[in-house]
Amino acid sequence: SFIGQQEQAHTCRRHALQIVDSMQELTWNNEVGLFADYYLDGQPAQKFSMQSNVLAIFGGLAKAEHFDQIFNTMFVEYPPFFQDGFAPKPDSPFFKFFLLDTAMAMDYREWSIDYIRYYWGSMIENGATTWWQHFDPEAGTGTAEAGNLCHGSGVTPNYLLMREVAGIRPAKPGCTQIFFNPVISSVEWVQAQMPTPMGEIMVSWNIGEGGVLEASFSADFPLEVVPVLDPNVLGEAVFRVSDDVEILDPNS
Repeated sequence: SFIGQQEQAHTCRRHALQIVDSMQELTWNNEVGLFADYYLDGQPAQKFSMQSNVLAIFGGLAKAEHFDQIFNTMFVEYPPFFQDGFAPKPDSPFFKFFLLDTAMAMDYREWSIDYIRYYWGSMIENGATTWWQHFDPEAGTGTAEAGNLCHGSGVTPNYLLMREVAGIRPAKPGCTQIFFNPVISSVEWVQAQMPTPMGEIMVSWNIGEGGVLEASFSADFPLEVVPVLDPNVLGEAVFRVSDDVEILDPNS
């Protein structure tokens, strides 16, 4: 569709919907409230993994009315955050990106930040200075069990903390416009700097007297900031900007 091939785009969408309908019919178990891991010899499996069900939401297979049911069947609000039978072993940070990005999209943002503190925070407490390939917070494993001590699959917090806590969410290519939508209940203050193709973005915010959000933005290129906040928070918020930064009305 983006490159103008509308007929081919229509064909792809039609095939995708057929695949979704078939997978829902073959693997969704309404009694369990989860997707089975596979369908074999005319029967859905009686195995229901976190990976299959998180990806069912992430990839658009699950129906919106089932999102909360799926999530609450597998996860709880306290460490280790998994219901019995769903905790992954060996525990790798790789799949946690899909889990946390999905949870963020479902507005389980505070849960996701608590999980980052639990998993990656525990990794730091056990001596990590770069993200490890494997880690089990419950066992308190160290470098001997970690495998590669500097592994790309562990970078989820680098991305999500910048987007969800600092509040820098790109809205246009090159980050010439960003949405500002931090989870303001997650921390007391933030100072962050992010490189972009156009230059550097600096954001700081804190909760001041009376619970008022105070945020500062600066950049060395023309930057538009669209605050996407609760109306009660936005109505009282104080924004300070450098010469190249403009705050836009989110309702315009």
